[in-house]
Amino acid sequence: VALQNETANPVANPVAEAEELVGPSVDRVIWDAYQATRDLHSQTFRAETGFLAAIFEYFLSLNLRRDPKTLLREHEFDSVLATVMLSYDACLPGSPLADAPERLTRKFASIKGALSTAFNHFYDSGESRIPVRAAALSSWFQAIVRHFLDLARLLCLDEGNAVMFLPEPRELFSGTLLATLYLGGAYDAWELQLSADSSQYQWKNFLRRASHIRQDVVQSPFFFKLEEEVSFRAATGNFSMAQ
Repeated sequence: VALQNETANPVANPVAEAEELVGPSVDRVIWDAYQATRDLHSQTFRAETGFLAAIFEYFLSLNLRRDPKTLLREHEFDSVLATVMLSYDACLPGSPLADAPERLTRKFASIKGALSTAFNHFYDSGESRIPVRAAALSSWFQAIVRHFLDLARLLCLDEGNAVMFLPEPRELFSGTLLATLYLGGAYDAWELQLSADSSQYQWKNFLRRASHIRQDVVQSPFFFKLEEEVSFRAATGNFSMAQ
């Protein structure tokens, strides 16, 4: 009888319950990504894409059981992903554009310059400020990158025979690029409310320009490929994406 009672009422696992409530821990996410990449490819592949997969799996897990008002929106995730694709040097291991022909590499380099120029010209021409939401998004993503880099080095994942390639932070983030891509995406999603003063015309011109350039990035086959790769591991998770 005692044995039956113990079987019917197993002892709860506090670690498992905690992970179920708050999502996977950082060290488990990055170690799972490393093992999955190492198992799927040979050691000579050097786990080039494992770090990006771990970062974006955890980034998406921010939407686990959160208030709908604070969920990451689809255009926000796309803007962060596009920022990484444009920032990551195509010559480095694991670059989303590593297999792109030279013609497309030059095109994306031109897009990157156009985004930076458009934002700098607009920012220097008035008292304009980016939305607080864009600043928060930048802070979240940079914090994830910093912690994952520290953790990967503590676990010595960049050493030994089968290493995980760790890109520098500048290969994963650019504040100017993210601000412009975010504003273009938010404009397309009708999330921006423009003031009725004389700066409205200037804002509209900039936002239309940012939206047009952004579409060249997020509609490209290489962006779809990157989005599919980084979302595959998180597809089995219980998360929601705000529209």
